[in-house]
Amino acid sequence: MVLSIKMKVLIFPTCIVEKFHPYLIEDTKKILNFFDIETSIPSQSTCCGQIAFNMGDWKNARKLAEKWIEVYFSTYNYDHIIAPSGSCVHMIRENLEKLFQDDSKILDMIKEKKENVYELTEFLWMKLGIREIPAHFPYKVTYHPSCHYLRGLKIRKEPKEFLRKIKGLELIEMEKEELCCGFGGLFSIKMSDLSIAMAQRKADYIEATGADFVTTPDVSCLMNLGGILSRRGSAVKAIHIARIFSSGLGK
Repeated sequence: MVLSIKMKVLIFPTCIVEKFHPYLIEDTKKILNFFDIETSIPSQSTCCGQIAFNMGDWKNARKLAEKWIEVYFSTYNYDHIIAPSGSCVHMIRENLEKLFQDDSKILDMIKEKKENVYELTEFLWMKLGIREIPAHFPYKVTYHPSCHYLRGLKIRKEPKEFLRKIKGLELIEMEKEELCCGFGGLFSIKMSDLSIAMAQRKADYIEATGADFVTTPDVSCLMNLGGILSRRGSAVKAIHIARIFSSGLGK
């Protein structure tokens, strides 16, 4: 039985999704549409300013954030904003206010609307109360919780609870799964040797599970893990959790 939930949501694809994994936009739409949720994507999607913010360049972060607020908070009529990436959601919910302490109008708007911004898995579980996604993915899968997702949004059990109920999927617990993958945005560039060492350590734990895939809800971690596993010639592939959720959905 399909749970029908009447509402409108705006999909925030994020920069990395748009540039490197655009198929995740369709996966996100497919999942939400399955539950009878109407989806829209802004024609002028823009960056939330996270990269500049994390660099300490708050001047340019603010410029980007102003445009994001104009597009997502001011232009469209919707119930919620959904993104297939925990780090960008964390930026909006936890850090956006810091850029506008001197602008009470924008600050009030952020405070009013930020709680309507969700990461996809978080939205399905916490907001809609969905406990099972009727997808089909006949593989062994292990799970990596991204730092922004785990430590920022405080989401721990929900993604794995969904995965356990995916038809054909065997979830394999990873030893020390909460270890960082070493990406950390500009950290991976400024301190590349340390970042690579952390990624190699994470890859060791991933491969030790014997899984076919490692999945994560964050695109940046997905790219980092996919890159290190590929360079090692590993048989384990990295896959975004939305791709699993949309696989054979409803069949």
